[in-house]
Amino acid sequence: MSAAHNSGLATTLNNLSQSLPNVNIIPFDVNALVNQIFANPAQFGVTNVTDSCLTQVSICANPNQYLFWDDIHPTTVSHQIIADSAFSTLQAANVPEPSSAVGILAFGALGAASMLKRKPKKVSFVKTSKVLSCSTYKLPKIVIR
Repeated sequence: MSAAHNSGLATTLNNLSQSLPNVNIIPFDVNALVNQIFANPAQFGVTNVTDSCLTQVSICANPNQYLFWDDIHPTTVSHQIIADSAFSTLQAANVPEPSSAVGILAFGALGAASMLKRKPKKVSFVKTSKVLSCSTYKLPKIVIR
């Protein structure tokens, strides 16, 4: 299933690269990385690539040694391996820094967000010189039927 997905994805990315020449698409093959981990688990710091840490009756004592948490989900360590590898791929691709216009836009968005989070001050337009107690006014009883 992964091979079929990757084939379709490669075709789509190729078409996008041709139709968007100014966009730098950097593919990252997680399936190939997992196959590398299967082939040499010690290189990646895991010892168990065949079993799941979580079973129907228990949780393993050392999840950091497992590739998979359950039948399909990677463990935290596996996610870290994937993230580090993806980051290395991006670094090797020499991704350009965003333009100053993007930075100014981001700075403006942060400023606008901080203004929206502020609570408005209560403003009173009526000035009185006399404070009235609750007993001064007799409020009508409200009956809801």
